[in-house]
Order: sequence, then structure tokens, then C-alpha cells
Amino acid sequence: FNVKDRIGAGDTFNCTMDFFMQMGKSAEESAILASANARASLERSGGTEGQLDREGLYRLVDNYDLVERRKDGTVLYEARLPEVRALLLDMDGLMALSEDLQIEAFNEMMRRKGFPNFVLSPWEKAFFVGREDKEDCLYLKETYGLKEDLEDIVRERKEIYLELVRKEGVRPNNGLEEIFDEARRRGLKMVVVTNSPDRDVEVVLESMFQKMGISQPPEEFFDGISTVSKVRRQKPFPDVYILATQMAEVEPRHCIALEDSESGVRSARAAGIMRVLAVPHEYTQTQD
Repeated sequence: FNVKDRIGAGDTFNCTMDFFMQMGKSAEESAILASANARASLERSGGTEGQLDREGLYRLVDNYDLVERRKDGTVLYEARLPEVRALLLDMDGLMALSEDLQIEAFNEMMRRKGFPNFVLSPWEKAFFVGREDKEDCLYLKETYGLKEDLEDIVRERKEIYLELVRKEGVRPNNGLEEIFDEARRRGLKMVVVTNSPDRDVEVVLESMFQKMGISQPPEEFFDGISTVSKVRRQKPFPDVYILATQMAEVEPRHCIALEDSESGVRSARAAGIMRVLAVPHEYTQTQD
């Protein structure tokens, strides 16, 4: 990591080494842990030294491939990012530009319930994205005094959304076709990872594939489709990503995830996926 040249005097690096050696670690392991700490600090935007706790250090080291080299009698360790073997893709807002239809379904439902010209505020739109339908419908019920049972509200909103999908279709995000081609060229597994239930996923992916001119069924095109219907907990819990890595038959450290929301990023990270790229859009650009 060449810590001293990149940080300066390297005092923090030396102190971190001393800390681990006092815990009984060998000089070799202490150096690796101290280097990982420095590396993590340097990779963080505006980061400073010493930001990881002990558990975080071990987790970081476990995610790298450590390659030993010897030079002039000195043992050197190079930490390399492990090979990428699987690409895990969120659906709504990442692959499929379906968020506008999702939001419009809420608006249309409220209009049908006696709120003419109803439009969710920009704050509400951002608040809704990445959450479960039931949570969003509960917000509407409590905020606007809807009388119907929550389950009935959720069901009606869902039917309106699927009506809109079938009527207007779902466009793919810019660059998605190139990502598919590159993943195939590299021999990567591809798995869909979504908070949407099976029924929604089937309708949305078929609509998107139709617009892309892909004749292959989604369940054959992808190496797996991990949905909220198949797990106990939704994002930001890691369940759907854990299932996705199992579908791909690839360890989390060999995966890269593409997400559009904070809850999705948290879900992937909690599943042990170290490379997570956030591609924000209109509704998620203010999220962490």
C-alpha cells in the first residue's frame, strides 16, 4: 500500500501496527491490518485515518486477495480486488425506468379516492423510492385519512401500476444494453435483485425486453431473479442479495452490484458485497 508515501509520516500506521502486535498478532498480520485501515481511509471521500473498527478491518482484509512477494529479502504483500464473476442488478429505477409509473400509480389511486389533481410532493417521491408498497400506502392512509383497509389500498395501487405498465410499457435505462453485452463478453453471471414481488417483476421485465427487442424470456436470459417474494425481509436487509449470490453460485466478494437507492446500497453491503455502484436518478439523487 506504500502507506508512508501516501499519508505522510505514517505515525498512525505505526500506532495501528503497535496496537495489533500488543494484541498478540504477528508483525506480518499487524502490517496487513494496519495497511487495510489506511487503504480504507484513503478510499473514502474526504476520509481521515482510523475510521474502521476492528471488525471492519478484518472484514476488509477478508475481501481482498493478498499476494505475497519477496524483494531484497523483504516480504511484501499486495492486496488485490478479487476477480468479478457476477453482476447483480436492481430492477426498478436501475435497469427499468419504472419509477415514474410507480409514482403515477400512487397519484392515480389518490385521485380515484376523492383527491382531484393529487400529486406527490418531491419529498414524498424521494421518501417512497426503495421502500415496500405497504409502508408507502400506510403513509398515505395515515397522512390523508384513507378509510379502506391497508391491504385493500396496497392491492388497488398495485393493480393501477400494472395497468400503467401494460398500457405505456417500461423503457430500459440508458446504457443497459451495453452492460448486458459487456457482461456476456466477460462471462459474468447476471442476477436481478429487487424489492418487487414476482408478479411485478414478470410484467416489468417482459415489457422492458419487448422494447429492447430481446426475444429470450427473462428467466432464461438471467442466471437468477431474486425477488422479495422469495425471502423473508426486503431491502435494506441483505436477504435478496444473499439469495442472489446463491443463485449465481458466486461468493459475495466476487460480485459487483448496481443500485439506484440508499436502501439497495445498504442491502448489498450488508450481504458482504464490497463493490456497489450507485446510479442515482431524479428521486434518489439526494439519498446517501
